[in-house]
Amino acid sequence: MWLLFGICFSYALFSWAAFSLITFVSYSKHIVLSSNHYANIIISNIFFGTECCEPNMVQRQGTQDCHCVYPVKVELFLQNVSLISNWSNEFLQELSYQLELRIDQFEIVNFYVVGAFGLNITMDIAPHTGISFSADQVIAMNSSLALHRVRINPGLVGDYRLLNLTWFRPLAPPPGNR
Repeated sequence: MWLLFGICFSYALFSWAAFSLITFVSYSKHIVLSSNHYANIIISNIFFGTECCEPNMVQRQGTQDCHCVYPVKVELFLQNVSLISNWSNEFLQELSYQLELRIDQFEIVNFYVVGAFGLNITMDIAPHTGISFSADQVIAMNSSLALHRVRINPGLVGDYRLLNLTWFRPLAPPPGNR
């Protein structure tokens, strides 16, 4: 059963393989904001960017030139994931709609199977306008996911848990440059 499940996920998620090579190596500087009801929000300044983007940045999807923005990285643990081949598109459509974002703002950068019916998935969410999300937008995303205000079709995903939400943003200017 496990082997069949792994093969099905490998086939269904093959298109994500190019993105699965991007992983975190280390966070040497970050601030963690947490409370009893919310997942940790990590405000980070250390990330390995793409070839054209600076560290902590990703290329905005759909742009021809090197238009880089600061993303929010979301890590979710999905339970009882459907084996239908297009579940990821439907999942991202529901997630983006309920977070009041556009589906083209999401990019799956990593995933792996956990146990018989679990999947850890890491996504970058790029701002549609501007260079970074505002604090209010990040807090709204975090609370919506952590408090399960986002409802996913149980035919696609049985349940989910927010593991991490990392907010990348520009460095503050040095005190003498303000």
